[in-house]
Amino acid sequence: MTKVAHTREEVIGKKLGMMQHFTSEGEAVPVTVIELSENIITDIKTPEKHGYAAIQVGSFTKKEKALNKPKLGNLKKKNLPTLSFLKEVRIQPEELKNYKIAEKLDPTKILVPNEYVDVIGISIGKGFQGMVRLHNKSRGFKSHGSKSYRGPGSIGGHTFPGRVFPGRN
Repeated sequence: MTKVAHTREEVIGKKLGMMQHFTSEGEAVPVTVIELSENIITDIKTPEKHGYAAIQVGSFTKKEKALNKPKLGNLKKKNLPTLSFLKEVRIQPEELKNYKIAEKLDPTKILVPNEYVDVIGISIGKGFQGMVRLHNKSRGFKSHGSKSYRGPGSIGGHTFPGRVFPGRN
């Protein structure tokens, strides 16, 4: 595969999973399966009004109740469907004339076979992870009535400073 350098174009997709593809030499290549829905231009940012040139792309329709009121009002004002993901893509100012609001971007024109792509994702929240995962601490004993399996243990000082410093877990 060759890396092709061209202007930055982006599409929004949803990761469905992983699989493997076998080459003609019999090598297994890991492949990420991405669902691409229609990407719609929702806004155009101009250097005169906003100070930079960009287009805002939206994808994956949702129910109206799933969006907040400012986002929903902005989409309704432009007669656009309720899109859940919005992403700004910076472009050159002279390229602005090529785009219109409510225009649908065709992902098949942007994605070329056998071309490297950069994938950026949003991971789900992990909540409170604790000391074992965050700071590579070992867990406590699980026998004889111990209740400190994955807890941080003692983190405070003695009489001096007599407190726990901010940022210390």
